[in-house]
Amino acid sequence: MIEEKGIDDEQASDLPEELETAGGGSTHPAGNDDPEAEGQRMSASAVAAMRARKDREERERKSETEAHKLGLQAKLQRLDVGERAKCARSGDQETRMILIRDSNKLVAMGVLQNPKLTLHEVEMFAASRNVNEEILREIAGNKDWIKSYSVVLALVNNPKTPVPMSLTFLPKLFTRDLRFVAKNKGVPEIIRTTAKRLSDRRSF
Repeated sequence: MIEEKGIDDEQASDLPEELETAGGGSTHPAGNDDPEAEGQRMSASAVAAMRARKDREERERKSETEAHKLGLQAKLQRLDVGERAKCARSGDQETRMILIRDSNKLVAMGVLQNPKLTLHEVEMFAASRNVNEEILREIAGNKDWIKSYSVVLALVNNPKTPVPMSLTFLPKLFTRDLRFVAKNKGVPEIIRTTAKRLSDRRSF
């Protein structure tokens, strides 16, 4: 019986590298010699997939929120003035954000009487150009609300705020904000010129 001879380790070391790889000695797939790079590529793909999923979920959430808002708005529009005013005084934030723009002053004013109303909402109302001027007057006349610098700044930059009220608030603004108001073409010219005069006076 003829004994088959193998290749010892020393002989194997003399073989060309091509023969070693061809014989299955390499554990890496052909054309992918860097497992770390492959891992990074896989990780990048996973991250991209995760971002795409999050974007899709965010779009779906926004779509559902918008549909809910439109449904709520349609529901409120079917109510009479008294019922809307009641909702304004007791409704949640979504309801308040809709009814603050109601064409009926009684309804819109009801929002400002809502005990759940937050200062952040007041700031948004003060900056809104879609609210009735009476709402801005009410905000400007509330001593607690105008203690907030953000509310005062929003009122001054809102072109619907009555000019006499904006003029009384101008001296309360920081110089950097006065300079911004002076360049804000959305507000009346007298507000811009007064803001510029005040800022220039502070520069001396």
